[in-house]
Amino acid sequence: MLSIRFEEFDSDFDDAFSRIFSFLDSGAAIPSLLKEAAQYDLKRAQPGDEKHVSASEDKAPLRAFILGDALLRDLLDSLSTLLGYTPGRLVGPNELCDQLRSLCATTNVKFLQWCLSGRVALGQIASLPECGDDSRPARSVPLPAPTAFLRSAEW
Repeated sequence: MLSIRFEEFDSDFDDAFSRIFSFLDSGAAIPSLLKEAAQYDLKRAQPGDEKHVSASEDKAPLRAFILGDALLRDLLDSLSTLLGYTPGRLVGPNELCDQLRSLCATTNVKFLQWCLSGRVALGQIASLPECGDDSRPARSVPLPAPTAFLRSAEW
């Protein structure tokens, strides 16, 4: 397993991606992969390049929205503590799953791949494989085979 903290991309983008590509056994392709990845390095972006970095004043409404939404705020606080970025009470997997279920049930966004039609899809969150709702229809008692109909001359 390879662990890379988010801030490592900021402090040394090339090293972080070199470690990823080495972990993926990319071998001789690493230099060309690094060259392709460089376009996503925020430190290489030209000042004022709005494709990469939003201005502080553009981020303020999003921050206000997140802090004003109890479900988002609590989930982000839990994740921040879990990842070691802020001190706080560590939540267990069941509580984290409950937070994700609540968020999913009240959020209509299309970018949460694990959130389908207001339900957390069972097994779709790799780090929480037991989290979710089994979205398959409930199994009913199978009906006996219609043998009388199958023997009919009309078939």
